[in-house]
Amino acid sequence: MTSDHTANTANNSFVGVQAGEIHDSTIYQVFPDSPPQRKYEVGLRYLDNGVPSQARALIGAALAEGYDNAEARFHWVIALLSKRSLHALTAEERESLHRSQTEAAGLPGDEWTRALGVVFDLLHCMERGGGDADVALKNLRTLPDRQRHRILRHLDTVLTGGAKESLWAELHRTAEQERTRHGRTNRVWAYFEPDPIGPRARHVVPADLDGRLPAGLWSAVLLTAAGTGWLPLTATGPLPVLFLLLLLVSAPTAAVTGFRWYYCRKRLREKDRAYAAPSRNTAPPKGGFADQVDHLLEHYFTKYSPASAPRDSWIEETRGVRRMLRDEIVEIYREQRVPADRVAWLIRYLVRDVRCRWLSGALREDRERYRTALATKLWCTVSLAASAAAVAALTVTAFPERPFTTVLTTLLIAVSAWFAVPLWLETAAEKRRYEEEKAERERVLAERGAEHRRWTKKLEETRPSEKQMEAWLHADRTVILDAALRHYRLRWHDVIAHFFLLSPNRPCRQKREKHGQWRYSKYVVRVFLITHKGVREAAFHLDFTRAEHSFTERNHFRFDAIASVFVEEHEENGITLKVTLLDGASQEVHAPREEPLSFLPEEDPEGLFRGNLDASGFGHSMRLLEGIGAEGEKWVDRLSPPGEAEEDWPSP
Repeated sequence: MTSDHTANTANNSFVGVQAGEIHDSTIYQVFPDSPPQRKYEVGLRYLDNGVPSQARALIGAALAEGYDNAEARFHWVIALLSKRSLHALTAEERESLHRSQTEAAGLPGDEWTRALGVVFDLLHCMERGGGDADVALKNLRTLPDRQRHRILRHLDTVLTGGAKESLWAELHRTAEQERTRHGRTNRVWAYFEPDPIGPRARHVVPADLDGRLPAGLWSAVLLTAAGTGWLPLTATGPLPVLFLLLLLVSAPTAAVTGFRWYYCRKRLREKDRAYAAPSRNTAPPKGGFADQVDHLLEHYFTKYSPASAPRDSWIEETRGVRRMLRDEIVEIYREQRVPADRVAWLIRYLVRDVRCRWLSGALREDRERYRTALATKLWCTVSLAASAAAVAALTVTAFPERPFTTVLTTLLIAVSAWFAVPLWLETAAEKRRYEEEKAERERVLAERGAEHRRWTKKLEETRPSEKQMEAWLHADRTVILDAALRHYRLRWHDVIAHFFLLSPNRPCRQKREKHGQWRYSKYVVRVFLITHKGVREAAFHLDFTRAEHSFTERNHFRFDAIASVFVEEHEENGITLKVTLLDGASQEVHAPREEPLSFLPEEDPEGLFRGNLDASGFGHSMRLLEGIGAEGEKWVDRLSPPGEAEEDWPSP
């Protein structure tokens, strides 16, 4: 016999991950000393959310610790069979099933006991064709919805042949409806959104007030010199008094208006430097946090570009703003294990804010805010001139009476003013800057806090649960399985066993709950159909966010065409499964282990690795393919019930 296949269909197909977003929830939180009921509840969540291996362990522990009732036993049996076929059960697991069936006879009669009986009836029908399948299926259909739906969902790979055929139309119809229910296409995106990190703003640089002491000392010298040189003149006549009064009025006016002018010019220069477009390439190192922020800013500035203006003009005019925002975000959020995606909410908000201010002409509102009024400049100029005139008049008046003292005091006044005025201006400017920036920071934090709360609430209201995500994925698998059957023109009477192998279709988004399995925005779904003549495989690309799938490739080979099935496991690299055919073609599937930094401190890396293998179907497919590779058609003959045989191979 010859094989019929396409080569290397699963080469480098990864079912593990190297890194990704982890949602730090408590839905799977359980401790060794937790009561058995808590272990059962968490185990049930694992089962509903598609990780049956963890469910088996926790529900089994709850049973062993005394939480023993029909409902718990029902879910333990369901967890034992979920995503597996009967052929994958170990001898110990089969013995546990038989023992559980015997013990179930002594349980109080209720809906869970009845449902457990239906499960055992179905298993009896599947094992070598025993039992009355029609009776078992009739009893299944009369179960309450919650028990019937769980049996149909979790015994998906257990039910085959005629039993599956009679249920398939209903299962497929239900899956078609389920995969788009509950607003899937409008909600899945929220699952992969990282938890937004809290709002932050730049810390205000404390005011530099070190100049107050020297400014005060120089001011004391100035006042002492002025008092010594000018106060005695008040006794010489009214004219010096008038000059002193003019100085006392004009000097404070000059100080107030001069400070206002100085401060506005200083702040405007600082703002201009902050908003200035970079004169050269200031790109940060590739792949780092700053580089990721740069890419997000570029993306959202392009996405939110105003429709009323040319995009090139918008991008060019906001170059300096982008650099300023990048520097701020990097400064306040750069720390270990903070991915840029967690600040994407803030970047979107800042870009929208820039867009609104740009459209309203208020992007540089600081120019108006710090514009010095003409009246201020005039008052400062006039008052300075008046002060200078008064000082000159007082000096001229005093010089004939006391020339030496006048020269000395005038020099002291000039020198002390030369040092005191700049020190007082800088100190006062620093104090005012600090107050302004502190008030600005409080305003910014309040606005960003409101946006953070809005975005967090939207995510909470939109984000689907783990149970809903698994229900959609199960519906996708059912629809894809139907497409594979139709493509190969097979009926369930032709199929001895089937299984799925799911892997991420990179590049894609990925996320998991703490202690949970990885989920992806795009999958490669491989369906394996084992028939009497060989294995038929179909690969589909599944866009999980859009609920769309497309057939990509097929591969089929007869059992005698398999040269070897090789499984290699490394503690660091993971597991590699390689199927080699006689003609040299091969299929290789690799399940890598995650990097240590991908785990939270309280997580068990080995347990998560095994759980993800279980959820992806890798473990089940590995065991079935190993059996086929070891014994070929003889192994398959043991799987099929008597009297069920495939007809000649239909044309693909």
